[in-house]
This record gives sequence, structure tokens and C-alpha cells, in this order.
Amino acid sequence: MKKKLAVLMLVSLLALAIASGCIQQAQQPTKSSILSALNNVNAYTYEFSEIRSTQNRTYNIYGVVGIDRKTLHFFEFTQMTNENYTFKLWQYFDGSYVYFKVEDSKRNTTRTGKVPIDEIYKNMSRYSKNMSKEEFIEIMIKTRDTLANLKKMLENATITSIENDGTFYKITFELVRYYEKAPTFLDTKSEDSEVIQDYINMLRRNVTENIVSIVWVNNDSLPVKFEMKKSIIETYLAANVTVERYVEYNVTVIYKYQLPEWISEVEKK
Repeated sequence: MKKKLAVLMLVSLLALAIASGCIQQAQQPTKSSILSALNNVNAYTYEFSEIRSTQNRTYNIYGVVGIDRKTLHFFEFTQMTNENYTFKLWQYFDGSYVYFKVEDSKRNTTRTGKVPIDEIYKNMSRYSKNMSKEEFIEIMIKTRDTLANLKKMLENATITSIENDGTFYKITFELVRYYEKAPTFLDTKSEDSEVIQDYINMLRRNVTENIVSIVWVNNDSLPVKFEMKKSIIETYLAANVTVERYVEYNVTVIYKYQLPEWISEVEKK
């Protein structure tokens, strides 16, 4: 009898605590908490699909990328298709070598191999500004770091809504970006400085991006998936030509870095 009474009292106390707000749900994420969580990510893998439309061409891109920000290692598989061809690329960087495999249906070729990072850096450094090998490797990682790109956008974005969506929170944000874009790593003081400068000027353009994105985050404020739609207008200054592009981007994220089975196959080649 005493045991039943104790259980009834415990249930009553729990009900009273919930009703009075003493026991609360996980705190709703904010822009600040998401940015802080993204800062603390060391390793992750993401799967993505992308549709790029420009002029009369549409490209469908699918990929899986793994990044370890501490060791500066990465792996990636990317497949790009349009109505005419399919291009597939496998890459793995272990800190010393870039292992790769390329399949190109247009040329009907398959190539495999490995290249020392020292050799890649040496070839690139002929045309790049004073850049250490470590900085070069960091750029290799940065170009694949989709969460760093998401963080940069979110920092300047306007969040229009935050709502519950099952076990996740659904955040919608909007952003308009204006900037000038041109190759910044090339060295205009090298032997081919005039050619390089002409190349930079040819690619220099003003860019306007209109972005709408939905991000789903967990109770730790970490994104688990996001969708993004971009309309992009680029005006090439030298040619006075304007190009419009549209991009749809879908990503799912897991917070671990685990080498896929194809790595061993690429390493053997």
C-alpha cells in the first residue's frame, strides 16, 4: 500500500512540475547557437545533390564528401551528368598523396593514379602568390567544406522562421550577396605576369546572389540537412556579358569521418 502511494505521489509531482514549466523541452536554437556549434565541428561527411542551370544547359551533380578539419584529410566522390555525358571523380587525400580515379564518358576514358602533395604544390606555386604548402592544403579543404560555407552565409542572413519539425528544428533564412569575383591566388609578378593578369581580368565579374535556404538542426544546434536555392547573376566586366544561373542544392550531414570501401580500390591502382 505504501509503495502504491509513493508511486502515485511521484506521478502527481511530475505532472505538476511539467504543468508549471519546471521540466522544459530542449531550448530552441538561435543563429548564435548554430554558429557556435559549427565552429566546434572537427570531422563530418556529407551527401549532396545539386542541379545547375545556366543558359540552355542543365547539370545534375551528386556526391559524397568526407572532411577531417584536424588532420586536413578528405575523400570525395562526385558525379556530374547532363544530356551528353557523365563524368565521375573519386579522390582521397591522406596528407601525403592524392589518390584519384576519373571516368569520362565523353572521351570514353578511365584514369587512375596517385600524386604526391609536394608535386601538386610545386606546380601550383609557380603561378600562385607566396603560399606555403600548409596554406595550399587548407584551401583544398576549404573548397570542399560545405558547413564552413553554410556558416558564412548564415552569419549575414536574415532568419525568417524557426519551428519544430518532428525531432528537429527547421530554420528558414534569406540572404542577398553582392561581391566581385576573380582568381586571387595567382601571382601577377611571375614570368608570365601579363598573361596571368589578362586571365584574371577576363574572369573578373560582379556577382549578385539571391539565396533562400531551409536548415534542419538537432538539439545540439548542428545542421543535419539543408536545402538551398540560389539565383545568380554574373556580369563579366571585360566582355560586358551577363550570365544568369540557378542552383538547387540539397545536403545531408553525419558527424563522423569514415573512409568508404572504394578507398582501398583507388589506393591499389
